[in-house]
Amino acid sequence: MADESYLTNNWIAGVPTVRLGDVCSFVRTLDPTSFALRVDEDEPNSCARAPGLILNTDEFPRVYTIGPLGADRANSLAPLG
Repeated sequence: MADESYLTNNWIAGVPTVRLGDVCSFVRTLDPTSFALRVDEDEPNSCARAPGLILNTDEFPRVYTIGPLGADRANSLAPLG
């Protein structure tokens, strides 16, 4: 984000109905070295090393996706050698 005017005047690329101001303030920052952006970069790596994830969804409130990621990864990569 170049300056704070982007929060009200600009759209997110590829999603014209969502303004930058609609994004939560935790990830909306003018500082490229902010803690929030570092967390957002590190979290996918942490998830990839996790033995499992619990993903709750608002679309299907009674569905809880739970899985042992290590077992799934081993089975899906075995045919590749």
